[in-house]
Amino acid sequence: MAHLTGETWNMLAMEFNDGLESLLASLSLKLNGLRYSIADFYGFSNATFMNSSAAEQAAKLAAAAFYDGPAQFTVPINFKKLVQGK
Repeated sequence: MAHLTGETWNMLAMEFNDGLESLLASLSLKLNGLRYSIADFYGFSNATFMNSSAAEQAAKLAAAAFYDGPAQFTVPINFKKLVQGK
């Protein structure tokens, strides 16, 4: 994966959160009884880790792995493909 700036990571996190929320809201209208909960790890980490630290670096690595990483970490598809509808 190419090196991304902090600003790019922030944009990707916000777009992912918005896309996931929209997708699940739409599904809940179509699938009676579907219940879901979205954890805003991005918002949590921004509120908790205001300065660079090992925990922040770990959060960035986790976000990258889950968003556009290998099937080793996300199944059956990664979050990027899920949001894109692929």
